Amino acid sequence: MIRRLAFSSLVLAAAFGGFFLAPAAVEVVANPSSEDGAKATDFEPRAVTAEEQQFLAWPPAWGPLSPGAALRSPQSFAQALQRFGAQDVMEVRRPRRWLRRAPPQAIDKPIGTFSASGALNSDIYANPNLRGVLIRTSWASVEPRPDVFDFSAIALQAANVESHGLPWSLAVAGGGVGSPAWLTDPPGFGGLGVPYISYSFRGQPGYRLPLFWDPIVQDRLRMLANALAAQFSQDPNLKLVYVTQMTANGIEGHLQGVDMADLIKAGYSDALWIQACENAARSFAYAFANKAIAFEVHEVNRSAAVPARIINDLWNDPSLGHRVGAAMWWISGKVSYQPDLIAELMAYPGDIYGQVIGRSDQTTRFENGDYTTVFTQAMALGMRYIEAWEYEFKYGPEGANGAWDSVFASYNAWADGTFGSR
Repeated sequence: MIRRLAFSSLVLAAAFGGFFLAPAAVEVVANPSSEDGAKATDFEPRAVTAEEQQFLAWPPAWGPLSPGAALRSPQSFAQALQRFGAQDVMEVRRPRRWLRRAPPQAIDKPIGTFSASGALNSDIYANPNLRGVLIRTSWASVEPRPDVFDFSAIALQAANVESHGLPWSLAVAGGGVGSPAWLTDPPGFGGLGVPYISYSFRGQPGYRLPLFWDPIVQDRLRMLANALAAQFSQDPNLKLVYVTQMTANGIEGHLQGVDMADLIKAGYSDALWIQACENAARSFAYAFANKAIAFEVHEVNRSAAVPARIINDLWNDPSLGHRVGAAMWWISGKVSYQPDLIAELMAYPGDIYGQVIGRSDQTTRFENGDYTTVFTQAMALGMRYIEAWEYEFKYGPEGANGAWDSVFASYNAWADGTFGSR
């Protein structure tokens, strides 16, 4: 159990069967505004290269190895990418069901500072404090048509990260911005016709939020997790997988822009939401039986009780072997935003994974305008892993230019000492 430290008493240290030839696609045939008020993008704005545009097609609407296995030594990008291509395109037939639960086992969980994006950006890899990179994509790009999976965007990015001798994490967005249109399109137009409510995302109306508790939604999320795991679960450099959610942006647990009255009219209850979230998390945990899993939390229905129940139920589920932790993608050093949920996370006994709420030059987003308070708070929470924006890892005028290198180094040293060196 991790002991949480009182935030006010912790200060930063001074030195702180069939195969086809096409890239990464799998066909599975189965049976019948920002949260703190600041305007910010999910991804740091930068020019998209032709190579990225070709492979990533992002954004669609928004932009068993033994535990403790050593990281692969740095390898060429071509070698890394070739390894992903060995089983890229196949047709898999399997029934719709839960995967068999694997017995609990020691898991190689990530530690320290990762970049929140930029897997294909060569500039971030010069920073010695970089421990890995988060790879993000959408469900729509992974499964463009029902039962047809395209992993090329993930494989391309993972190969580049691994060519630098680093691990990676994975987040596939669902919700109204990341889910494929065919999920909610009517059957007459080739869709599955799952029920949804309309909502606005960052002030833009017309997004469709599939109902998280709908049986078809849950079934398709389970199939998505299984397909992703079939392709990537045996990669020792994949350290963490986020649960795809039916929320405003499809990864984080918030429902900003969603009219709760509409959701309640569609059948929402706290109990039903909790069950849907836990079922989705178990789908990912059972599929990725040898990986750490993270479920991102925000207050739901103006309460911290719902997310607190979800993360504690998952952590205390003996079939999951303490693999499913909580994620906090809004750590800022402040305690004024979602204070009740911060209190729940302080008391939470499981693993916490974080992402900084914004770039360091967005000073209003941090306590007293001080970016270093993020890491004070992270250590107070017992946060083992934190994703900073790729800007922070870049040198030169397009990045933070090493301003936080000593802070990152100190946090990494603390994380290694607290959770065991990577």
